[in-house]
Amino acid sequence: MVLEPNNTLEASTSPNLASGFDEVVDQLRDMMGSLQFRVSNLTNNLRVASEVSTQIATILDLEQLLPITVETVKERFGLYHAHIYLYDPFTNMLVMKAGSGEAGRMMKSAKHQIPLDAEKSLVARAARNDQPEVIKDVLQEPNYLPNPLLPHTRSEMAIPLSIGERVLGVLDVQAVEVGFFNEIDIQVHSTLADQLAVAIENAEIFSRMQDIQFELEQRNYEMEIAAQISSQVANILQLDELLPKLAKSIANGFNINRVNIFLLTQEGLTLVASGKSGKDDMPFDEAWVVTLDSQNCFLSAVARAKEPMLFTTWLLIRALWATTPPPIASHAWVFRLLPQGV
Repeated sequence: MVLEPNNTLEASTSPNLASGFDEVVDQLRDMMGSLQFRVSNLTNNLRVASEVSTQIATILDLEQLLPITVETVKERFGLYHAHIYLYDPFTNMLVMKAGSGEAGRMMKSAKHQIPLDAEKSLVARAARNDQPEVIKDVLQEPNYLPNPLLPHTRSEMAIPLSIGERVLGVLDVQAVEVGFFNEIDIQVHSTLADQLAVAIENAEIFSRMQDIQFELEQRNYEMEIAAQISSQVANILQLDELLPKLAKSIANGFNINRVNIFLLTQEGLTLVASGKSGKDDMPFDEAWVVTLDSQNCFLSAVARAKEPMLFTTWLLIRALWATTPPPIASHAWVFRLLPQGV
């Protein structure tokens, strides 16, 4: 018995196998294309993030750092908008410090800020949870708060700016396409946000160091002025010559509008010398006497306390005057009691 091949079966199954194979090949090709695109997209985004990080790493002025960052991020990542909020622990607010384009400038000019406990805010939620927050379609998000200055936003991502457990602020980015931000974008922007947080902290440290340096230089300058004044009056032995010279030298040396010296006499605190800088041409009552027991005069309060007092506003000074105050040009007065018989 001879078995003949079933040509009918072969003919019917071969096209099906070929078609199935072609479908698998097409699927693999699509997967490879998608994978290549994702790898290419990731590589490009990482390169852009690295370039942005390198650019901002050397900027130590926040007023330059933040605007440059938002404009660069928007441009290089092809975004609709980008802005940066910094957290203010004293007010518990997220303050918008820089934003791209005209909308960003308008929000900064309006001092735009968001309470940290704002439940519907994507930015506040990212800061509270210290983790990225993404909305793929803002039109489908019931709690989304639209910004009238950014009417074309369709997707949004907020990335916290953190160092350790301390949240410095939030980087918020927006796009006009639905589902624009994926897991790769979250990873890339999180890496960028970490670098930005370090740059912000470095800028803040640099600013504090500058303030300290300025304060030290100011104190050194004042010590030099004080030494010069002491040298100028050291050999003056007559009180009626010493005190006017001292008051005038202090006013000119420290650029103070007016310096008054009071001595405690039988009548009370008596103005015995007055010196003024060149910019103060206002008249002054030289027959000025204040009783020591006056309860609403700052001079009496200084004498009784026997320690320096600082008044930084005119309202505080005016509230403590016993009578109508003489005209003055200064708004910050420091008084120190001179012992009787100086």
